[in-house]
Amino acid sequence: MDPETWKRETVMNNYYGQPFLGFNDLDIDSEGNFWLTVSKSAANHDLINFANPTNPTVYFVNGATMRPKVVHITTGNANGIVVSRPGTHGAFQTVYLADTGVSGASGKSAFGNRALFAYDAGQGGVLTNAKLLNNPISYFYDGVRVSKKGYIFAGAGDGVDVIDLVDGLTLGTIRVGGGGNLAVSLSLGEHEMWIVGRGGVWHVSGVEEALARDW
Repeated sequence: MDPETWKRETVMNNYYGQPFLGFNDLDIDSEGNFWLTVSKSAANHDLINFANPTNPTVYFVNGATMRPKVVHITTGNANGIVVSRPGTHGAFQTVYLADTGVSGASGKSAFGNRALFAYDAGQGGVLTNAKLLNNPISYFYDGVRVSKKGYIFAGAGDGVDVIDLVDGLTLGTIRVGGGGNLAVSLSLGEHEMWIVGRGGVWHVSGVEEALARDW
């Protein structure tokens, strides 16, 4: 979509003829490839008019050929996804994925998955070496972003958790006011952050460290 004219162009709307379950989140890596999650959320909220064709899935889309490939399937729910560049945490790119099987059409499951996982990402989007990085105490992680210096920011119900990407410890939370407010997705600027969710849009400014990645 052109932000000036709002003119939009459909780039992809099916997987070799099979409709997508419902896009949830995406990220673009440093080489211009796309990482997409599709989740049960579209069906849960009656946003699609067909039965679920697949379980929640992560797709890798080659940025040059636009050819999609399945790289991960879960019986939980594929939600927020973000990619760090090689060297940020080891020799591979690292993909961080929030699995929110805890969230369903009729409320929350006490025993559903709500973990944040880290995967090594090799050539062609092959994911290996899954690691449980963090499991939030009171809610689940939705939108996920990684800063220039390697901190993970994740929408976590009443705020955004700040997570160390090496040991997975939660370093703190940026609250969005409590009550019915809910942090869902976020975008990182140079020294600022925008948080979008139920209840409004929040602007966090004056952050000392540069947040935006350099691609």
